Amino acid sequence: MHTAVNAELSYFFYVSHGPGCTVREHAHTYYEMAYYAEGAGTTCIAGRAVAYGAGQYSLYRPGVPHTEEHSAAVTVYCLGFYLPEDAPPLEDGVYTDFGKRIWKRIQDVRREFGAKEIYHDLYVNLYTTEIVLQHYRNQQTRKDQTFDSMGYIFTFLDENFSQDICLDTLAELSGYSADHFRHLFKRKAGISPKQYIIQKRIEHAKLLLATGDTSISHVAQSCGMPDGTQFTLLFKKYVGVTPSQFRRESKCR
Repeated sequence: MHTAVNAELSYFFYVSHGPGCTVREHAHTYYEMAYYAEGAGTTCIAGRAVAYGAGQYSLYRPGVPHTEEHSAAVTVYCLGFYLPEDAPPLEDGVYTDFGKRIWKRIQDVRREFGAKEIYHDLYVNLYTTEIVLQHYRNQQTRKDQTFDSMGYIFTFLDENFSQDICLDTLAELSGYSADHFRHLFKRKAGISPKQYIIQKRIEHAKLLLATGDTSISHVAQSCGMPDGTQFTLLFKKYVGVTPSQFRRESKCR
C-alpha cells in the first residue's frame, strides 16, 4: 500500500545562465527541482559537489543549502513544490532523466502556465505530482542497480553530443580523475572523448544532409558547431567531401 502523493507547485520558471556564472548558496522551505535542458556545470549540495549535464536534474530537499556553477551556457527549469507530510522523502542529488519522462511533464507545466485555461492550477499540480512519481522511480532505480559510470558516459554523450562538453565535466560525471577517465574511455571506445563527440556530430550531420533541405549553417548549429566554416572544414576532413557535395551525392543515389 503506497501513500498518496499530491504535490502542490509553489513556483515555476526557466532561465539561462552564461558560462562562468554562479548561483550563491541558498536554501528553500520547499522541495526544488532544477532541470538542465542544456549546458553543464557543478552543483554543491550541503557541501558535496556533483557535476551535471544536459538531460539531468538536481533535487534539493527543504532546508538543504545548495549552489550552482556553470562551466557552459545553461538553460535551467526550476520547480518549487510542497509534498504532504506523510509522503515518502525525496533524496538530494543529481539524477538522469532517461527517456525524457520528466522533461515531457515540465513542458506540460510550461504550457499550462502560458495558456492559463480553466483548471490550469489543477493541471500543473497533476503534472508536478507525475514529475515527483517519476523521480521516485529514478531514485529507486539508482538504489537497485549497480551504476556503470562509463556506460552512463556513453549514453550521456549519445544524447548530448551537440552540447559544449569539456573533459573535466565528463570525468566528474564518471567519478574518475581526468587522466584515468581519458585512459578508460579510449580503452573502451578506441578513440578519445573529443574524437567520439566529433564522430557523433558528423554522423548526425550526414543524416540531416541526406534526409532534409535545411541550410548548411542550420545543420552545423544542430550538431553543436555554430561556425559554418569550421563545420565545413571538419566535415570534409572526416567524410572526404564538403557538406554541399555530400547532400548532392546523397540525392543522386
